[in-house]
Amino acid sequence: MTSCHHGDSAHPNNLGQAIEVIRCTPEIGILEIDFVQVGDDFISSHDYVAENIKNGSPLLQWIEQVVVKRGKTLWIDVKSHVDFMTLCGCFCGDIRFKFDCRALFSMLAKICNTLKQRVQHKVWLSCQDKEVRESFIRYNRRLKPINRWTIVTDIPFVYSYAVNACQYLLPNTFYSWIQDRAFHDFLTYNFEVTRIYADVPVVVCIDRSFFATNERIIRFVEDSTIPLGSIVVLYTFPKTEAPIVIPGYEIIMQYDYTPIARVRRKVMPCVQLNKSKSF
Repeated sequence: MTSCHHGDSAHPNNLGQAIEVIRCTPEIGILEIDFVQVGDDFISSHDYVAENIKNGSPLLQWIEQVVVKRGKTLWIDVKSHVDFMTLCGCFCGDIRFKFDCRALFSMLAKICNTLKQRVQHKVWLSCQDKEVRESFIRYNRRLKPINRWTIVTDIPFVYSYAVNACQYLLPNTFYSWIQDRAFHDFLTYNFEVTRIYADVPVVVCIDRSFFATNERIIRFVEDSTIPLGSIVVLYTFPKTEAPIVIPGYEIIMQYDYTPIARVRRKVMPCVQLNKSKSF
């Protein structure tokens, strides 16, 4: 089983194109899609740019099409409101975020009621913003274990983007300092707080851009406090990359995909969905 990064890499976070990718690539078991908050709804989009939001689809449609109809896991990667001060949060102390975690959990409950079935076992939640992720955990723990959602632990937003931005702009010593802060936060984190109940594995995702070689990824996982038996998603690799094996962990490789039919012939038409279907 593999994880798919944003559906169709040429048309990211587009529901119709993502469905076509799934149809062409049966080994995909997990679909990671970006979502932003628009009023009380959540729309697939990499950011809060109006044009990207216009091309997105509501969370209800994604769960209905990906989870209910096709049996795949939908990984909801939430994008909080980001501005310059947020990006500099690792240097500027406490930053107040606008994202409404309560609204997301309320929406998920409404979706379960609308679909008249539980989908918690097939839906993951994540946010690289550490404060939002911790809010997810707090809201999740208020629910009965059977109603809890899987919270994915990712390297915090501020550090990961600062590292990627600074590696080309700043001296190696300063770049290494930022990278060390990101690693320290990840290596010392108590991953058990995200566990739903005893026999459900913890889920962690790791960005390959932090590591010069695959061997360093393996060493990092082995040296971390990630519990044995956890699911570890490694993102994002070229499809030519051989799967990485780390004993004691379920490793899932994430790749960029494009519908096979597009390579062979013309672009397959998008699946036409009812854009008005939302709350």
